[in-house]
This record gives sequence, C-alpha cells and structure tokens, in this order.
Amino acid sequence: MAFQPQPLLILYASQTGNAQDVAELIARESERRYYQPRVLPADAYLCTSLSQFPSEQATIFVVSTTGQGDPPENITEFWKFLRRKSLPPNSLSSMSVAVFGLGDSGYLKYNTMGKLLYRRLEALGAGALIPLGLGDDQHKSGYDAALDLWLPQLWKALRNKFPLQPATSATAIENVTGVTNLFQEPAPEDTSGILKPKYTVTMLPNNSPLVGRKKYNSNYEAAVAAAAAVDSLDAVISGLLPATSLLSSSSSSIGAEGSGRYSAAHPVFAMLEKNERVTSETHFQDVRLLNFSFPSIASTLDTVANTEEAKLVEFEPGDIIAVWPQQREESIKALCSRCELDPEAWVAITPPQEQNLNTNNRNNLDGSSDLSSTIVLQIGSLIAGVLDVDSAIPRRSFFQALAQHCPPGLHADRLKYFASAQGRDDLHEYCRREGRTVLEVLTDFSTAKLSLEWLFSYCPRLRPRRFSVASSLELLPNKAQLLVAVAEWTTPVARRRRKGLCSAWLAGLDPGTSRVAMWVERGALKFPSPAEAPPNLPPPVILIGPGTGVAPFRSYLQHRLFWHHQKQQQQQQQQQKGLQITSDSVENGGNPSSSSNNSNESPCVLVFGCRNQHGDYYCRTDWEEMLAAGILSGPPSNGLLTAFSRDTEKKNICPTPH
Repeated sequence: MAFQPQPLLILYASQTGNAQDVAELIARESERRYYQPRVLPADAYLCTSLSQFPSEQATIFVVSTTGQGDPPENITEFWKFLRRKSLPPNSLSSMSVAVFGLGDSGYLKYNTMGKLLYRRLEALGAGALIPLGLGDDQHKSGYDAALDLWLPQLWKALRNKFPLQPATSATAIENVTGVTNLFQEPAPEDTSGILKPKYTVTMLPNNSPLVGRKKYNSNYEAAVAAAAAVDSLDAVISGLLPATSLLSSSSSSIGAEGSGRYSAAHPVFAMLEKNERVTSETHFQDVRLLNFSFPSIASTLDTVANTEEAKLVEFEPGDIIAVWPQQREESIKALCSRCELDPEAWVAITPPQEQNLNTNNRNNLDGSSDLSSTIVLQIGSLIAGVLDVDSAIPRRSFFQALAQHCPPGLHADRLKYFASAQGRDDLHEYCRREGRTVLEVLTDFSTAKLSLEWLFSYCPRLRPRRFSVASSLELLPNKAQLLVAVAEWTTPVARRRRKGLCSAWLAGLDPGTSRVAMWVERGALKFPSPAEAPPNLPPPVILIGPGTGVAPFRSYLQHRLFWHHQKQQQQQQQQQKGLQITSDSVENGGNPSSSSNNSNESPCVLVFGCRNQHGDYYCRTDWEEMLAAGILSGPPSNGLLTAFSRDTEKKNICPTPH
C-alpha cells in the first residue's frame, strides 16, 4: 500500500564541514527508515522557509561551536531570529526537536552553541525528542563516539513519536521516488546506508566553448578562484544564494582592485614585502614576521572622503586575517597519478540530478544553455584550491565512499570495518592519531578506485588558516603584519615528519614576487580606544601574551603608539599657536617626545613569555620602543614583564607566570 513518508527537517551550522557531514549522515539513515529528509544550513532555511518553521513537526539540529563560543557563519541570522524577545514562549509548541552539538572540551566555551540552542528551543515550547547530544573532538574517537550512542536513541524516539502504519514493516509500500519495494526498517544502531555523490561532474572536450574562458596570473590564483566558485555553488545548492549569483561571480575577477570590500568570496591578493625570521638560527622553531602590502585604488588622495573610499582593507587590533593556503605541487601530481586524473582537463560541476536547479545543464554543456547552476573548472585548480589531500584527516564518510568503490577482498573488508561504529576506535588509531591524509589513505588502500565525482564529494575541503593581525593599520597604512610559527611535528606511530601546510608555505615565500590571497574577519578580542583625550583616558590594561599569542597585543600597542604621536602633534600645534599647554610639556621644555608624557597615557602592562631570551624573544625592539615612548608604563618593571622558562636554573620554575 502507498505510504506518505514523515517529513524530517535537518538544519546544520558548520564552519569546517564536520556538522554538515553529520547532518548528511542523519539524512541518509533517515531515508532508509522511511522519512523524507530535507538538509539545509540554518540560514538557508531562514531565507526560504521561515514562515513554515513553527509548523515543522520534526526538526534535527546539528551545530558546531567556533571561536570563543561563537555560532558558525551559516547560523548567525537564524540564531538572531530565535533570540528575539518578541517570540512568545509557545512559538514552537507543535515541534519535536533533537540537537547534537560538536565541540572541543579543550576550549573554555565547550559546545556552547549546542547548549544555548537546546535551551532556547525548550524555552520556545519545543519538545525534546531525546537529551542534548555533545560530540567532543578531544575524545580518542572524536565526535563519532557520542554520535554512535546518540543516533540509535534518535531513531527510537522518532519512531515512537511518528509510528508507521500497522503491518508496514514487511509490506510493499511506495517510497518517495515512486518505486515499489519491500520495506524493512533497519535496526536503530544500523548505519550502513549507501552513499551517493553530492555533485555531478562531467568531463568537457577540449573544443568546448566553456573551456579556458578565464585566464589567471598563476596556478595559485586559479586555485583560489576555484575555491570561491565551489563555495558559491554550495551556497546556491543550499539556498543561501540565488543561482544567478554563479553567473555574476564567474564574470568577476578574483582579487581585482577597486571592486569593493574584500571577503572570503572575493579575497585580496596582498604582496609579500618582507619575510623575516624572528627566532635565532639555532632555535628549534622557525617563527616569521610577514609584512604584506595591499593594492590601492589611488596613490595620492587628499580628501577624507576619498581616503575612506580607498581603504578597501580595514581592520582593528584583535581582528583576524584569513589566508588561503597553497598545497604542494608534488601532492597534487601524486593524487592525479593515483586517481588517473589529467590536471589540465576541464570539468563542469552541477548539483546531483535529483537536486539540480536547472535540469538542462547536464545535457547542454555546449555554452548555449542556461548555466546558472554550473561551474567550469580545470581539474588541477579544483584539486589545488578545494580538496585538502595533504593535511586534513579524512572523515568516516570518506572510508565509506572508498569501501563502495573497492573490489571484494582484504582492502574492502577493512574499509567497511573502519566505516562502521564497531571499527571506530581502530579507525582512530589508524587515521586520527597518526594524522593520515587523504593521499596516504589512498596509497594504503590501492585497490579502491574513486572517480573525481566521488573524490570531490567526500574528500575534506581545503580551509583558510587564520592569524591574529600583528600590526596597526593606522601606524602602517595599507599594510598588515602576521607573526607565524612554522608548525612541525613527528607522528606518534610511523614517526613521519610533518610540517603545517600554510605556515611552511608562507615561510618559504619570496618577498617582492609572492602574492597571497587573504581577507579580514572580526576577532573576539576587543580593546579600549586610545583615541580619547585627557581626562577621558581608557582604563588600565594588562596584556598577557606568551609566544606568538602576543601578536594581537602588538597590533594594539602600535595602535596606541599612533595615537600617542597624534596627541604629541596636537600639543606641538597648540604650543606654536601660543595656546596653553600641559604642565608636563612645560616642565619638559616643550619637547613632546619626552617619555614623561606618559602621564597622558593610561597604564598598560605587557606580560610576555617564551623559552629563551636569545632564542625566541619576539619583537624585542618593538617593546623597547613602546617603553621609551611611554606606551608601556606602570608597575611593575615600567610596563614590561618577561619570563624565559628555559633560562632559569631550574627549568620547571618560571620567574613570572606566562
């Protein structure tokens, strides 16, 4: 008999893709249990279906936590909506919900978003199907440990709340696609659903009019453009962007000067002017102070209005600069060789046929049809800019995809075991603990053959790396500095030597010829403004920054130094006009550069710690300049407190905490 599947809304909030991966797993398993899932980023639902939200009978939320307990980008607007004070307490009384949070207990704000969302839904009257689930990345098996226990509870609770009609557990019923088959509901702990590709990838002939439409200055710029195009396609598929945005973005130039504010979708290519090692050559760690300059739309501007227009890149102390990394060329070649891919070939990528926003796209790739939901990329650029093959740890779904494309035998059996809940701990030992990459897994399981369509669907995505700004835009106009430690370590089992993908790449760049894609994001640190004139001084500040953690404080101190110079200039102008000046300036003979002018500065103390005074005492000359100018001032030690843990007689004792 025909049976109408129970609708199931699954909303996710993901910053790195983990929450999205869990949401898609829930959707696959719910289809096997005869639900009709709809998977969306939370903000996409807000854009398209907000009026229907109170009437959704069953909704599953999968939410990660970023930064200092912050919501991911694709739930910010939805979260603002839920927090409205005007919403009555019974707004969601007809809704049954379940929430699974992803977090890291190594951070103070562990799983904050999941906890807040769960409480807010309850406050609005929603009924909880099961208790809040919390996945911990610090667990030896990652968030899968909690998820494998939470999911069986979810299926039992859903079936109790929304039971199937009697006698349907072994009755011929019609599924959502209209195909009649014998329905047998899987056991709650069964997660052996079959994966499907998330995209349709079509090889293009060399004579296709879509091939080679865009030209880039380098392979790196082509890779960055590929990443931006894929992000736009994902946003179109999810409903965050209209399909026409792909056409508008495809005609724009990534990183073009004078085209508006820069962002992740439109990064700026900053020129590396200086690449300075700030640790001694004998020190075990390589730390770099990188100086970047931004393109300007005008070299000489006089008016304030025009100057503001020219400042396409703006940041404040405490803000973040996100950098798009470049993968090693040898890794890209190795993946192409392993998967038998031609990096020079071109492909058209569209949503899967059942979700395609324009069903004519697949059959009309001759350049004459409407390609509003299609992107065209070179395979080498797609791998270099989108697929993280040499640093990210593949998720369990990647092993499941490999298992589906592996001939029967030892490799297939092992892959199926790794993809199951029973093999979770062994998967951790093999993959997470050792930090194996996609390229290494493909090498180990050499009989598995993944097409580009499947590789693109389940390979971890390359993600930007984020660094605190280490300079002031006021003191160094149109420039930004980053303090970057080159990550380097040895794996615990195979003793492989590793280097951080982005930090090692940045350290090896040549000044004057290297351009790096970046954009600014607002940081969690907020500093008091030093622009206030006496007697409205900012409050006293204590800055505690060990190692490269001192970067945002260097930005703030440079910001204070700039305003210190501004106040000195104002005092000089007043003195020249014969206006009354402060008693301190009179006592100092009218010399505004005297350090005793720090009476016009509120106390500011920097606590800096590292291993060795002569090995990794970062930015020492900067701190000495701040002391001389009175920017660092106040007890103890006139505003600068240092601690060198390896320079003490007993290595386990530090002169000051850091």
